Amino acid sequence: MSKIAILLAVFAFIPISGFSQNSETVKRINVKYTPGAGDISEIIKSYEILPLDANLEAYVKNPCREIFSDSLILIMDGTLNKIVIFNSKGKYLNSISRKGRGPQEYNFINDFFFNSADRVVSVVDRDKIKCYSLKDEFINEVSLGFTPSRISFLPPASQIVEKVVPSDHLESDYYIRLTNNNFKTKSARLPLKPLTGPGFGVEGQIYRTLVNGKSAYFFSYFGDTVYHINSERIRPAYAFKYDKKTTIVTDGTFNPEVDETYRYLSYFELPGLNLLFYRFKNEQYCLAFNPKSESTKTFKTPFVLRDVVNGNGILLANSLSIGKLIEVFDPGRKKCSNPEILDNVLKDSESGIQCFVKICFFNL
Repeated sequence: MSKIAILLAVFAFIPISGFSQNSETVKRINVKYTPGAGDISEIIKSYEILPLDANLEAYVKNPCREIFSDSLILIMDGTLNKIVIFNSKGKYLNSISRKGRGPQEYNFINDFFFNSADRVVSVVDRDKIKCYSLKDEFINEVSLGFTPSRISFLPPASQIVEKVVPSDHLESDYYIRLTNNNFKTKSARLPLKPLTGPGFGVEGQIYRTLVNGKSAYFFSYFGDTVYHINSERIRPAYAFKYDKKTTIVTDGTFNPEVDETYRYLSYFELPGLNLLFYRFKNEQYCLAFNPKSESTKTFKTPFVLRDVVNGNGILLANSLSIGKLIEVFDPGRKKCSNPEILDNVLKDSESGIQCFVKICFFNL
């Protein structure tokens, strides 16, 4: 399941994201239609293939979210309701698989997060959190009093909470909130509005919060603002100005006019390079800009990143699709840093082996 997908959520309506500029410097980025854009391969320096174990226990039917730590990769299977754990080389280690109705089990995995210091896997089950060891041992349960959309752990002792549905728990009624480990608010942005009217779905990036070490960033659901987050506060950093309308929400009905808008927005930050992905008509584009200069450039791209880990962009593919993908952005296979592994994956393409692709980009 791609991160560029429809995230179903209920919205009353979408307000304009705002921020104060009296004490906060916000860099404005212009997004312009560039039909003659070059290919994103121009800024790809190299890439590495990381295949995952292909045994039955390691199989992930519907990979919804992955978390990379220093030595582990944890992947949430949204269909089988389990969390599959690999080491950093892709070797299967164990699974968190406690779906049920017992006191130490979860009904459903809405989301999960991982405290790498305490080695605790926390499963978000509606308004509760069930905590487990890496050996699938139950530790404890926490009652939140509200239902989050996503939770991300920010070292050393903070949580970043996304929420899209307002509730009676007023303290939590913000699209993005920074909390301590007891989920008490330290900073919050974008208050939620009372529900009215029909339900809507958000088009684009599902996981809007990405953590880089001890800092993080949040790409607003409105697609207009990027917020930077540290252990103390959330502040606006970038504001996008589009030369065309954007489609942020959908009511599930077909509307041909949306093809004339920018759709499926997603955003990622790498060292010295920030990337905004979007679709216009039948083409996928990527606006790249240097955060420390005025340099920007637009590219056409056959892919959209899934995550950023240790300064590299991350894709998830399988052995059936990876050959076609690489043929587009590296037809000569000259940029692969581990060509032997790539050859082995391609030779065994019918196996459907799942692979991460780690992409190293040039700076602008």
